[in-house]
Amino acid sequence: MYYFTTAMSLHAPHQPANDPAPKPQPADEGNVARYKRRLGSIADAIASSLAFQWNRVAYGDSPSMAGRNNLLREDALNFYHGENEEGLITGGNPHWAYLSNPFNPAHWAAGSDRYKEIRYHALRAGLAKLPASAALKFHADPLLEEDRSLIRRAFKNAGFKVENRPTFLFKPDTGDFDELVRQFPDNAQKNVLKAARALELTTMDVDSFFDFYRANLQDKGVTRSHFSLDLDQKVLKEEMAKDNSDIKIIAARRKSTPNDPGPHPIDAAILHTRGADGYVKLLRVSYRIAKENDDLPRPHQQAIKLLVTHAMLYAGQNGATLDTDGFTPGGRTLYERFGVFGEKPHDQDVYSRSTIRNITRVIVKKAEPLLPKFA
Repeated sequence: MYYFTTAMSLHAPHQPANDPAPKPQPADEGNVARYKRRLGSIADAIASSLAFQWNRVAYGDSPSMAGRNNLLREDALNFYHGENEEGLITGGNPHWAYLSNPFNPAHWAAGSDRYKEIRYHALRAGLAKLPASAALKFHADPLLEEDRSLIRRAFKNAGFKVENRPTFLFKPDTGDFDELVRQFPDNAQKNVLKAARALELTTMDVDSFFDFYRANLQDKGVTRSHFSLDLDQKVLKEEMAKDNSDIKIIAARRKSTPNDPGPHPIDAAILHTRGADGYVKLLRVSYRIAKENDDLPRPHQQAIKLLVTHAMLYAGQNGATLDTDGFTPGGRTLYERFGVFGEKPHDQDVYSRSTIRNITRVIVKKAEPLLPKFA
């Protein structure tokens, strides 16, 4: 089960490619690094939980905040949370809406230091209403500059880690395929047009997409995704069932011919979202892996490029900005070849907190196989 709500009403892991395959390490070096990570995770969880609880004590029912809740937008801290496949309670901002400026527009322009401090404390009070049991992660609007330092400070002092990730943005000025492709460098044009001649677009439902995604991870040897796939699947499936949903899944496969009527297997698929924040986000991207002794035909190497191009088209047709939603090293190389994302990616703030509950559950799960030895 998962819950989707706004913090104001409570009063009480992209990436554009599959998860990267793990890099092999010498056994001793791997063990030392693993223990260091676990100790660091425990320390982070304790520090985050203590700071978060102190924020709740200081701001949860603060009389000084009475009458100031109107400083925050009603949907300022929208979030979802639920139990993932490992039994951990996680969540964050909705997949289709980044954390934007949380303050009511009427209060954005008030620039005095005193008034900024009032807004800072109002945000701290809003964060105090978030559930203590959930490890939440909020991705900020990549173009958010107004009150950015204030928002960072409020999240940090409420027990969140403040990090930064790069993401590519592109706002197409056309919704026409040929016009868009002409903006690409020659080699990218050639590859996209080659894919367009060989492939057809289709769609998938949420369950089929996540089955495809998991199968591709398995074929790459990735045993543990850094996404909460089960929870993502539930949240996105319920959202797609709504009449006003703007979540799309596009997939590419080889065209059928009289000699080879198909239907052919999916070569690649993208799940993208569009929300009121003005972004079309490449939320999840997956592609089929070529395997030895496979009865299936080899996947088309340019399938992802064709799908990204059509996501750009969708953004252009809706006056939106395409956002790659972060990227892996391989994803960065892919997007740079389109030649339209600018010289460098945008910096996006990410606010996350871990919980003692979750880290305790991880430790217990790791220890369970060892218990029979001490029985």
